[in-house]
Amino acid sequence: MPIEHVTIPLTGAGDSTAQVATDSTPSGVVQLFKLAVSADGSEILVPAGADGLYVAIIERAEDPQDQLLIATSLAAGSVIDKDAVDIATGKTGRLLAADIGASVPIRVDLQCVNGARITRTSIYALKGTQRWKSPTNVHIEQVGGAAKHFGCEITNLHTIATADARVTLYWDEVTL
Repeated sequence: MPIEHVTIPLTGAGDSTAQVATDSTPSGVVQLFKLAVSADGSEILVPAGADGLYVAIIERAEDPQDQLLIATSLAAGSVIDKDAVDIATGKTGRLLAADIGASVPIRVDLQCVNGARITRTSIYALKGTQRWKSPTNVHIEQVGGAAKHFGCEITNLHTIATADARVTLYWDEVTL
C-alpha cells in the first residue's frame, strides 16, 4: 500500500510539522514535487499528465531569410508582380509569414515562382498593416535554384486612389 503523505518534524523555533507528498516506487518511497510558476502569493501549476510534462515544440529556423517588396504609385485597380531573391540551390524555401501594408485596401497573392507564378494563398488587407502566418508545420514550399523564389502579386482594390504597398516575406531555407 503506497504512502500518500508523510509528516516531517521541523527543526528550529516552534512546534509545527510539515506534510509532504510521497509515492511508492520499486526502489522505495520518494517525495513528490509539483512544478509551478508564480508571482508572490500565488501559483499556477505546470500542466502534466500520465505521460509527463506537456512540451511545446518550437521549430527553429535553419537559414532564416526576409525581403521587403515595395510597390509605389500603384494605380487604382492595377496589378503588379514583385519577386524575392532566388532560393539557394540545394535548399527548399519554406514561407513562414508575410507582413502586408498599404495606403488603400489591397489583395496580395503569395506565390511560388518557377517560370510560372503559382498562387498559394491570397490575403486581403484594408488600409494599414496585416500579418499572414503559415499554419503550424504547414508551410508554402518552393525548391531552390536559378529563378526559383517566392513572389507576390499586389492588386490595388481601390476604385480611384493610387496605392503605395509593401510586402515583407519571411522564409526559411532548409536542406532536405
